[in-house]
Amino acid sequence: MDEQTSYSFFESLLPDSKQWYSAKEAAAIFGKSDQYIRDCFDNQKILGHAFNGKAKKGKEKRKSYQISRRSLVLFLMETANYNAQDFLARIRKAQRGL
Repeated sequence: MDEQTSYSFFESLLPDSKQWYSAKEAAAIFGKSDQYIRDCFDNQKILGHAFNGKAKKGKEKRKSYQISRRSLVLFLMETANYNAQDFLARIRKAQRGL
């Protein structure tokens, strides 16, 4: 299975075709807390953009996170304990047993 097929498989696990997600939206997709996503972002496990909205420099209180769809797919690929080919092979095997 080539990289594009693997990418397409993991991308299909995301629920819609949005290109950018907030930390809250990403948390809902993964079934994790907002804080988990922010921690992954701050530790560069999830890549994206952070900005401070309308706050003046030095007065920032809270960051907003924007995470690209590709970054979420990359995170899924890196954290999965399986690869797409193994997953699909097990599905085919299960279907034959029905």
